Amino acid sequence: MRIALITTLVCCGLSVTRSAHSDDWPRWGGPNRNAVSDEKGLLQQWPEQGPPLVWKTTGIGEGMGGVAVSEGRIYTTGDIDGTAWLIALREDDGSQIWKAKIGSGGNPGFIFQPDGPRATPTIEDNRIYALGQYGDFVCFTLDGKEVWRKHYVDDFGGVMPKWGYSESPLVDGDQILCVPGGSEVTMVAINKKTAETIWKCQVPAGEFNPRYGNDSAAGYSSAIVFEFAGIRQYAQFTATTLAGVEASTGKLLWRYDKPANTHRIPCSTPIYLDGVSLPRRHTTLGEAQQNLLPMARAVSLPTKFGSTRS
Repeated sequence: MRIALITTLVCCGLSVTRSAHSDDWPRWGGPNRNAVSDEKGLLQQWPEQGPPLVWKTTGIGEGMGGVAVSEGRIYTTGDIDGTAWLIALREDDGSQIWKAKIGSGGNPGFIFQPDGPRATPTIEDNRIYALGQYGDFVCFTLDGKEVWRKHYVDDFGGVMPKWGYSESPLVDGDQILCVPGGSEVTMVAINKKTAETIWKCQVPAGEFNPRYGNDSAAGYSSAIVFEFAGIRQYAQFTATTLAGVEASTGKLLWRYDKPANTHRIPCSTPIYLDGVSLPRRHTTLGEAQQNLLPMARAVSLPTKFGSTRS
């Protein structure tokens, strides 16, 4: 069973008490999805015995997703008795407030086979968005009531990647970016209130080693949003390439195959930096399109594909 250990590192920013002005962490990567915290006054060195334990809790199942913190609550996901759940805890003492069903539980994959959801929940405008490992995508209210439900495979024609769906939902304005990884629909944007489809995008596959992965075009990364040259766009790893898609239309703007490994398991979050164009030789887009649309430089930081939670 997974045991969540919440110390002052998470609850208090390594201070004794939590400031009323301290930032929440309501999604993967924090408030701005860039892994940057604006908290001040953090300890420059940990105590020799480590930060003091504030509380611990059990009964939240197995999972690989992170936690989202918002307005005094901690949200996470886990498999319990064969079902994937979204779980809400009190931030001050770790007691469970409620749990709500996401969908099927289990351990997709081979060799490395943990149970549980892989994605971190996203909190936005009094709604919580959670993705299960098999493609159950659900919107909940803050009290755990289901608002709508979609399925990456059944509703979008997706193909689940070998180790399960792992992206943490990207909410941008009134829409959500999803990567079901189908042959015709690699990415799709849906309305965050109604789940109606706004646009679909196909991203052709790059080079890959046929010994690894499956037919899914989805990777294991979480997308980012940024503006470059006046165009708002999403950058996301598919199974075989890093792709830039226009946020308003779903048009494929650029692609860059070099960062994606040939095992079809890219799992790092892209980082937008400087707005520098990629060298022409690294793109498979036509020369005319490249000249019309400068390409943003995006780099990825290596991360372990796995979890330290047990």
